[in-house]
Amino acid sequence: MKKSAFTLIELMIVIAIMLILAAAAMSGMSSVLRNLRFGNAFNKAVFMVQQARNLAATEKGAAASYRVEIASDNIKLFADTTLTETYNLQNMPGATFVSQVTGITGNCSTAKIEFAKGAAKTILTCEGGSANPASLTVALSDTANSLNKSFSIHNAAGIPQL
Repeated sequence: MKKSAFTLIELMIVIAIMLILAAAAMSGMSSVLRNLRFGNAFNKAVFMVQQARNLAATEKGAAASYRVEIASDNIKLFADTTLTETYNLQNMPGATFVSQVTGITGNCSTAKIEFAKGAAKTILTCEGGSANPASLTVALSDTANSLNKSFSIHNAAGIPQL
């Protein structure tokens, strides 16, 4: 009577093939995760600007003004002078926010977008650039992975334009 069984070499070949397939799947997943993190950071920046604008426009916000500060590695939301929320780019090595003012050469070190209650105009400030420019463009850039997204804000409306 002959018993049917797998040899040790056959089992090792099957395991090696499974490991190769798993490694290929993991490398594909890392780029998907990087793209998701990138999109999430960009959407968070737009959301924080919209949130500040909405709080200033409605009676729900208790503060006199709401401000969003966008630096190269983080976004902060303030109610008056109180920091209420921060989003960091720590989980995205190589990704940075770049803020630019239309008509000005160079980048802002920190872009500030302020919405005052009852005010019809948005106050835009660019540290390292100009105070109260007509418009501000904020870009999230990950040059190592060729990912770029941007939005602009005009001081008349204060609505992020994608």
